[in-house]
Amino acid sequence: MQAKEQDDAAGGRHNRVIRTAPHALGRVVLRCQYRRLYAELRWTDATKQHAEYLGEMTWQSRADNLAAAWSAAHARGLTAKVLEEGSAETGTR
Repeated sequence: MQAKEQDDAAGGRHNRVIRTAPHALGRVVLRCQYRRLYAELRWTDATKQHAEYLGEMTWQSRADNLAAAWSAAHARGLTAKVLEEGSAETGTR
């Protein structure tokens, strides 16, 4: 269930592949701290765990927050999917 949720938010399983670790699939973790919601991209490469802060998410639903976080990860070039400049998926509102 969690994998499907991540796949849907990323735009497909192939969009979860980490650019620097082609055999690793990333996952977005949303955490609430001080009444704010923060997103982080996490993945494991061999035996080493990695995490990249993606920023504060302010959308109304979990699905929208996950999608916005994945868009931020794509826009920063963290995943194998690189967005074209000016794309509607860059996470800007």
